[in-house]
Amino acid sequence: MVDPLLMIPGPSNPYPEAVKEANSRFIPHYGEEFLKLYWETVNKLKRLFGTKSDVYLYPGQATSVVEMILNSILDKGDYIIFIGRGFFVDRFRRIAELYGGKPVNIASERIGSRIN
Repeated sequence: MVDPLLMIPGPSNPYPEAVKEANSRFIPHYGEEFLKLYWETVNKLKRLFGTKSDVYLYPGQATSVVEMILNSILDKGDYIIFIGRGFFVDRFRRIAELYGGKPVNIASERIGSRIN
């Protein structure tokens, strides 16, 4: 079977090097080996972003990161603006509601069109 060339937002075809690395030995998300890799990655990201500020990596699903962020910035009754539409905006808006936020959604008339 030939792998198709996917020309879509995602999923996309990974580079062969990424597939090889993904098939290598996994390390647990704790211990000295992980901490060494963690800090190497943080320092590389600081250089990439051109910052001396703190950079945090979270080994988990994106939804759990969004939940952490919303939990730390939202007080009950706070307004929060979501720009866009679709599955993830709906999910994040629902999480904000669960934390007592008052979401304001700014969306285009249809998916794929601009927001003015």
